[in-house]
Amino acid sequence: MSQLNAPPAEPILGHFRQFRRDRRRFLEAIRPYGDIVPLRLLNKPVFVLNHPDYVYQVLVQDADHFIKSPILRRALEPLIGDGLLLSEGDFHRRQRRLIQPAFHHQRIAAYGDIMVRYTLQMLEAWGEEQTTNIADEMMRLTMQIVAMALFNADVREEANTIGEAISVAIELGTQRGSGLHLPLWIPTPFNRKLKQQQQRLNDMIFRIIAERRQSGEDTGDLLSML
Repeated sequence: MSQLNAPPAEPILGHFRQFRRDRRRFLEAIRPYGDIVPLRLLNKPVFVLNHPDYVYQVLVQDADHFIKSPILRRALEPLIGDGLLLSEGDFHRRQRRLIQPAFHHQRIAAYGDIMVRYTLQMLEAWGEEQTTNIADEMMRLTMQIVAMALFNADVREEANTIGEAISVAIELGTQRGSGLHLPLWIPTPFNRKLKQQQQRLNDMIFRIIAERRQSGEDTGDLLSML
């Protein structure tokens, strides 16, 4: 570890202030420090992997040896629950096996038509001379594609709700990851906003489930498998 090169850090905060000020720019700036860059966010040691082989080792090859950050779990579980994104061990493997048929290569090939259709709809909706927030548009497009491909659900009306809920989750993760946060039970403006977005997201999900149950249709998608 002593041979790893670390960028300059502040005595108490470490790299926290640089990381929080502009995360993307900071991660780009530390690339010259090597394939494994040690950081310190307040009192938390962090290692950034800049080589795809190391990323593959952590996420795939030796995934059982690396657990998800408890900070990440505390930040996101109130919004998205203990699903595939946050679960670990045997529970994670059972969840993964359950949804694996939805990601068979033949199904993935069929998803291409959905991607093209929604992308063309988005482009047609853009005016020739207008300013567009590309991050919001990509978030909305992604939500529409995922919902149709995996749940056969058209969520164009709810895409903004989903995007806003995810944005809140990301913001919450940043706040809680910094160690500078209040418990979720305290009714701060942000915590109230989180609960509101959580309720809106749950309402949409339960609506999709109820409509599928009422129709009794088996479309072969992920929701039918569940």
